[in-house]
Amino acid sequence: MEMNHETDGAAHSLHGRDFMLYWKMRSIVAAAAAGRPLDVVSSRQLDRVHPGDRIWVVTVDGDGRLILSGLLTVGRIVDRQRAIEVLGDSNLWDGTLYALAAEDVPMEPIEVLDINHLVPDMRFGPDGSVRIGADRDRIDTRDLQTMLEMTPETAEIFADAWWLEVLDHMANGEDDLEADEDGDQSEADAEEAREFIARASEDLRLNPNDAELLYLLGVAHARIGDREREMEFYNRALLVDPDHQAARFDLGCAYSDIGETAKARDEFSIAAESNTPYAPAHFMLGTMEGRLGNTEAAIRAFRNGLEIDAGDGGAYINLSEIYMLEGRFAEALAAIERGCTLMPENADAFFILGTCHKELGNKQAALDAFIEATNLDFMVLDHLFAAGTAWAHLHGGEEGSEIEYRMCGPVFELKDPLTQFHYALGLIAIGEVDDARNIVGELRELGSDLSERLARLVAAADRGR
Repeated sequence: MEMNHETDGAAHSLHGRDFMLYWKMRSIVAAAAAGRPLDVVSSRQLDRVHPGDRIWVVTVDGDGRLILSGLLTVGRIVDRQRAIEVLGDSNLWDGTLYALAAEDVPMEPIEVLDINHLVPDMRFGPDGSVRIGADRDRIDTRDLQTMLEMTPETAEIFADAWWLEVLDHMANGEDDLEADEDGDQSEADAEEAREFIARASEDLRLNPNDAELLYLLGVAHARIGDREREMEFYNRALLVDPDHQAARFDLGCAYSDIGETAKARDEFSIAAESNTPYAPAHFMLGTMEGRLGNTEAAIRAFRNGLEIDAGDGGAYINLSEIYMLEGRFAEALAAIERGCTLMPENADAFFILGTCHKELGNKQAALDAFIEATNLDFMVLDHLFAAGTAWAHLHGGEEGSEIEYRMCGPVFELKDPLTQFHYALGLIAIGEVDDARNIVGELRELGSDLSERLARLVAAADRGR
């Protein structure tokens, strides 16, 4: 049955009404792991929603903070069978009604935006009399069980927070026009590059040995995706001025992009030996040596670069990974600790930190690092899975110590018992024990003997509270 809700123009704003809908953290993580924009929302409370309304999906993290995670502009309200037919996917969360995204509005991906600081300004209900989190340090999820209609002012708060995040992505090259692996830029950048190439042609005719102009023409051709001409102009610039460091470095990057690792290594080596200290040349040389399996040369290059720029957190992260490949975890730990200090919001750095501690037998430190990686980016399920296993090794007794670390992989399989088991362990690690308890029943329905093991681990978590 399809619910044909008609929008009442007199009662709604231009985009309809706005509602806040609570999802458990595990639902947010699973939706993010699916790797597609938010195109459907299921709830028994959607009978109040009409086409054109907006649904803002929120969750609450382990610290009781309100997290904005999704936006769906409603196209229509349908039942489960119709949702399956439209989406071509039977693996939907159970629900009575389903809101499908409007086809004429770009669908949005799942996000993780901490908006807890905005809670005091939020008002809900037709008259704005409903508040959440009042006089409390933590959001009580019981206040969110009912889908709340926002006041126009609160809807504006949500929209401002959401679009600021979108603009931030765009400013950092993460929008739909972001550069692909071949180096293509947005059409605006490409047009600007074409205009520069046209203007520079006459200058080049008059000054064929202008190394800087030749280099800039190489950069312009890179922006329009013409790799062959890009490299040609870099090489011409270097024939005129072999010490042109930028041309040398960018030529090495171009070789790296097309898979010519040895040639890239040679260019970065020359750049690194320049009389002008340039740390990125050393770091890229280290990366190329690592790809070629020359571990000691890679380590030496990174250390040389860090003598020039000791504040490059990414270099410490890369150096730690090289040490890890060699099984030199104590040295990797020293490097990644510095990397985490310099890049305290880098989830991957803390995942590497946890891995080093795990390999060195530092169970509590491993757990702490994996939890921090999860807190920084709980959409990467590998972080959550590692946190769960680290918790089991530390608090799960003999049975927990036998659990092997497992990566989630690119797809979250809802019906795979082992995936569900490790997911539940991760929830326990971050304090979501009740959600983990629910998975015990799901595993029983799947007929998995992992249900009883998980039940015992949930009991252990309860005792440890």
